[in-house]
Amino acid sequence: DHDADAATVSDHLVAADRLSPGLIEGWAVDVLCRAAQEDLAVGRIDIAARRLDLAARSSRDEAERTAVTSLLLRAEWLCQPSAATRHLDRLRAAHAQGRLSEDDVFHLAKILIWYGRVDEVAAILTALIGPRADGRDGTDHLSLAAYWIAFICPPVGERLLPPVDTLGPPKGAERTVWANCVRNLQRIRSGGPHAEIIDSAERILRTCPLSEQTFDISVSALLALLYVDSNDRAEFWCEALLADAVRRRARAWEAMFGAIYAKILVRRGDLPRAARQARGVYELFS
Repeated sequence: DHDADAATVSDHLVAADRLSPGLIEGWAVDVLCRAAQEDLAVGRIDIAARRLDLAARSSRDEAERTAVTSLLLRAEWLCQPSAATRHLDRLRAAHAQGRLSEDDVFHLAKILIWYGRVDEVAAILTALIGPRADGRDGTDHLSLAAYWIAFICPPVGERLLPPVDTLGPPKGAERTVWANCVRNLQRIRSGGPHAEIIDSAERILRTCPLSEQTFDISVSALLALLYVDSNDRAEFWCEALLADAVRRRARAWEAMFGAIYAKILVRRGDLPRAARQARGVYELFS
């Protein structure tokens, strides 16, 4: 079929580039990208990164190369975060020139937060989704991700999220998992019923297996358990997600769930284990 053909052709292109670097022509970029996107969807992250690296090097069009580099950043960030940083300056410049899509801008912000660029991330997110930060659009995955970023980085939250007393219920709360996740985090901010939040968060974690498409959902549900002091359940789910990330060799996911696990250990009062866990997370980026 079409995807299988793209994957097969891409395999030959990558093999040819190993033998004779620099000879792949621009026509191959679309084939490589289609195959890489299929790889990302099923968790073949390292294969996707190799295809996208070749696509970025082969592109002769600046707009196309920027879009491919943005996708390459996402793939490399998952499997080899230290290598992915080489793309940040190019993509930050592209963002300043208005040449990144909304999704690409958002993924850039999610990576910059790891490097302590709080003011830059807050400015990016405020410009990108400020009017939607109340989460009332129940289909908006960007609003959900902004919410959990605001939870783990309060300086961003102070600039991005509306005051608690102005919150309204998200639209479509019974229809979308994004809205349910946002509603849980809203309820935590307003002191909502812990039992309902725990039940909702666990139902989400049971029904949404970890993937690139559900990563923000998993993080949000896990944070909901953490912030209502459901430490036992948070630890159970965090260990499961962390094991899944390790199995997939998705180092950025491993770092996120590892950081949350360290926070759980702090809340349990196990500071020596929390320190070891935090050091392990730091080493994933070296």
